[in-house]
Amino acid sequence: MTTGIRGIGMTAMGVSNDLSDLASRLDEIETTGLTFVELPLYDLDCVIAGRIYRTQLQAVKKITSSRRLTYTAHGPHPINFFDDVFRLPRHFEVLKASMEAAAELGAVHYVVHAGMMPLVQSMGLEAAYERQREWLTRGGDLAKSLGQS
Repeated sequence: MTTGIRGIGMTAMGVSNDLSDLASRLDEIETTGLTFVELPLYDLDCVIAGRIYRTQLQAVKKITSSRRLTYTAHGPHPINFFDDVFRLPRHFEVLKASMEAAAELGAVHYVVHAGMMPLVQSMGLEAAYERQREWLTRGGDLAKSLGQS
């Protein structure tokens, strides 16, 4: 297991929907000497409605593939395994599509935020944590199958 800091990076957030400024944003990051770039998949429109948007993903891949940078990927913010049980498969569908997009882009890490729920529902917090552990374990299994372990 590697310990210590492997590098420093920043996010490539705030680019145009048509990706016209993604290359220049990455150029800017490269010239600073940073080694990692977080690709905000939600901001780059690589996943829409729980499915990979192939045209956009290929465009991002074309821009990112020839660089010396190492990529991480940030999944969509609305993924929430604290949500009601009937919506959890949908959250996982979005997680799966965005993890698959991250793998195609060569991301070495995938970021997803912990679940959230209104404070008034705090009595169910332990059950929500259990649901989240269960679904994130499935996500971990998916990451292994995509070579992201």
